[in-house]
Amino acid sequence: MPVEVIDIIVPKNNGDFPVVEDTNLLGGWRVVVDLTARDAIPSLRRKAGMVVYVINPPAEYQLGAGLTNADWIPLSSLLLDANLSPLNKDMQALVTASDNNLACGTAILATPPANAWVQVQVNGVAYKVGNGTKAGMPCYFSGDGGVTARATGGIVTGDFLYWNGSVAGFQLDVIDRVDFLFEAL
Repeated sequence: MPVEVIDIIVPKNNGDFPVVEDTNLLGGWRVVVDLTARDAIPSLRRKAGMVVYVINPPAEYQLGAGLTNADWIPLSSLLLDANLSPLNKDMQALVTASDNNLACGTAILATPPANAWVQVQVNGVAYKVGNGTKAGMPCYFSGDGGVTARATGGIVTGDFLYWNGSVAGFQLDVIDRVDFLFEAL
């Protein structure tokens, strides 16, 4: 039986603790450790449209109209727009052992429009791209073997992606999948 409240829920005595855990919500945003945990979310806690962030491998999923495990949709596939380039999708990552390593063996296959953005996703999760800088960025594009970072508005066909695992929080492996999202000309 539901409990009715007449105001927002807050911690008693200004306590510094959460008042609800995502595992107890119906729908909404959820964080789980892996795909097995995602698939184990009880049906009574599932709601069409809910979003789940999977920690390992990192990705976000949205539950479609059905409530079964077959209805999970990678959020990255829902964000694709008809105006985005169909190139550079689902590419195999290279193994990176340290910062400034080549992230993918495939260069960007088309020059984005002047001053356009390029988004990089690894396993469906977006990572910030360095805009003329490598410092403090998870990744960057370069046309000179990673020596200098290309400004995002200056990325051209043939530029390669370089990875800074110490910033991103993990190094890449061949099981990782890389996508470049950019506007098609």
